[in-house]
Amino acid sequence: MNACVDSYYHNPQEVAFAFARALNSEAKNLLPIVDFISIDEPFFSNEMPDYAEELIRTVTNGITCQTTLHVCGDISSKISQIIELPVDILSHEFKATSKLIDVFSEHSFPQRICLGSVRSDRDQIESVDEIIEHIRKASDFFGDKLIQIAPDCGQRLLSRKIAFKKLQNLVRAGELFNG
Repeated sequence: MNACVDSYYHNPQEVAFAFARALNSEAKNLLPIVDFISIDEPFFSNEMPDYAEELIRTVTNGITCQTTLHVCGDISSKISQIIELPVDILSHEFKATSKLIDVFSEHSFPQRICLGSVRSDRDQIESVDEIIEHIRKASDFFGDKLIQIAPDCGQRLLSRKIAFKKLQNLVRAGELFNG
């Protein structure tokens, strides 16, 4: 909603719920062919409206598969609000904001974790060993709640060559990690 021009509703909340209803419809169409639905909400790290929980409930209403919520950026100050959202898996930029693991340790939460493990904001390619060490640190805290590894965020700002190498190393680290 923060990344669009509202020339119809003239009300941020109405725009947000229009998007939520559209996303719900799309998610329901995908149900026969997917194992989970991932919701990407890049702005919750900066601003969470009072109606954030209702928005997520609107998106996930009637969704029978697992749901993931990815929130970009440093969510340290928003974790207590994010863990209250009705999703199964939380996905965050744990590599760029490594303190998130420690911040999560201050909270009890029901969701499982998708661990951002390679940065999306730097051309530096993380080694397989570096990724494994990052996963190990997270695994020590999250234990069985750690169920996925992924890039921190979309890699669209990286060159294709660098993004591909980061993904290759991420896959290899996942294959080699034995927590």
